[in-house]
Amino acid sequence: MLTEQSRRRVQTLIACGVLTVCAASTAAEPLAGPRLADAAQAERLSLAWDVPNPAWTYTLLTDAWWANDSAVSHTRCSGPGLAACTLESSLVPSTPVVAQLLATDPATGLEAGRSDTVAFAAAERGACGTQPDALVWRNSRAHLRADVTGCLESCSIAGGDCTEACVLAKAPFSKMCGACWSAYYDCAAEHCAVSCGIAPKSSRCHACTEAACTASGLSCTGMPQWAWTNEEQPAADGVATE
Repeated sequence: MLTEQSRRRVQTLIACGVLTVCAASTAAEPLAGPRLADAAQAERLSLAWDVPNPAWTYTLLTDAWWANDSAVSHTRCSGPGLAACTLESSLVPSTPVVAQLLATDPATGLEAGRSDTVAFAAAERGACGTQPDALVWRNSRAHLRADVTGCLESCSIAGGDCTEACVLAKAPFSKMCGACWSAYYDCAAEHCAVSCGIAPKSSRCHACTEAACTASGLSCTGMPQWAWTNEEQPAADGVATE
């Protein structure tokens, strides 16, 4: 039976070819983990790392917090000789980001090194961008939009305070975060009274509200666009920097 080292050696020989000079290591080497490149976080997280071999392809992996998945398998950025990656505003504010660096030898396709996992924290922003509110948002995301639409309908006469109380009864946000939904209602009532007055669940009302009020809703809550519309987290949202 082949040992792990022997198996890797055989894989390397097959991948390189008999007549090809191959400088790949037969065993993965330890890598230093990514580190913060910019401590002044706002809506992004800038990470950097050492590059022991510029010929290798470096891939930054993170977990998928929004999907409640702690496995480090979410590819953020990848490239030969890559030394840095900036995670943009699609990050959910105030939530943990667990990252790991993977090095691959493109000559063989084999893993050349892997770092330990390192935990970072996205910065807080907006009224809903605290860790407790972000957690409530994640756990309520499947029905949050329907709940809010229902609250808009049931509170069509009473107004914003009713909407805020209704939303908080369905999802235990903080008072400040709940106020964003009240403001969202006020915006819809001001700009979309004709479209939403009779049929608040109609596509016409939805289109008007999204067009008129999404920008203010995002600004108030601090949440990224994809989370606001209950989409999946982008598969790759890092900006690579060599």
